[in-house]
Amino acid sequence: MEEWIALGQIYFPDDQRVEQWNSIEELRRAMEIGDVPMSGRSPLLRPGLPDLEFWVGRKVGFGVPSFKRYKKELKRASQPISSWIVPQKEKATVTEELTNLIVGTNSEGAKAVKDIFGQKIFDYTKPVSLIRELIRQSTGPADLVLDFFAGSATTGQAVMELNAEDGGDRRFILVSSTEKTEEEPDKNLARDVTSERIRRLNRLEEGKHTELSAGFAYLRMREVEFEDLDYDVEPQEMWSAVEAMHGLPLTVFDADAPFNAHESDESTLVFADKPDQALRVFLELQPAGRPVFVYAWTPGAIREWDLPDTIELRAVREVLKQRFQQ
Repeated sequence: MEEWIALGQIYFPDDQRVEQWNSIEELRRAMEIGDVPMSGRSPLLRPGLPDLEFWVGRKVGFGVPSFKRYKKELKRASQPISSWIVPQKEKATVTEELTNLIVGTNSEGAKAVKDIFGQKIFDYTKPVSLIRELIRQSTGPADLVLDFFAGSATTGQAVMELNAEDGGDRRFILVSSTEKTEEEPDKNLARDVTSERIRRLNRLEEGKHTELSAGFAYLRMREVEFEDLDYDVEPQEMWSAVEAMHGLPLTVFDADAPFNAHESDESTLVFADKPDQALRVFLELQPAGRPVFVYAWTPGAIREWDLPDTIELRAVREVLKQRFQQ
């Protein structure tokens, strides 16, 4: 240890402190107010630990030294140190001519979630600064970012922060399971944490997150057999799938309307779930030159109409089969 210290390979915390409690009552008061050594946000001394009296009268250090390793000392190249990602506490060691990511630790990620939800609701949250800087270096301002293990939606917040910073239009897809168990059958991480974090960020009206915004939809996935498409796919599911196929923002499906329509600058989508005269009137009012895609489960009745050339009629079943069948 003395040799490592002499070589500068032991990194000591900047806020070193040594405390000594002379009675068990003093130690318990310190634990009550949280004035004890911590591991991240967890106290190392807390009620319920065995042999708490062992620490009475002993010198207890706050902060944990870390060991600095060099590449030449590694026994295996598969366990390299990072010369690219630098913790905030080591920011002063970075020279100006090098390009490094200066990021926080998991404690930053835990604090970010607590600031949004008001309590700790997720373990091992990644720091937003890390994900944000990785996205900055690997994407353009109009790219799509996919996180297939989204967890607490750190990636979503990172994209929102980066867009707010540089005016980009990056989009994100966050995927997470419910993580329900026999003990917690109603648990739904995707609903209660992943998507809820984005909702809360959109609603914040004060603090450092007020400039963040992202239009998004919360969708649940389920498996449908192709032979069951005709009666197992709900109209709102089909409508969302078709909008996504056309690269359009998702809208709320109106189950009571005779038809649903989504107009954009380039085209118009129509879902004729209940073909009738109202749909025909809608089609006749479409501006000339803009293509119209009409989706119907039973397109036969609509084919009898005298449709203009700008209207393309598509059978829902065939479209879904062609798009999703492997």
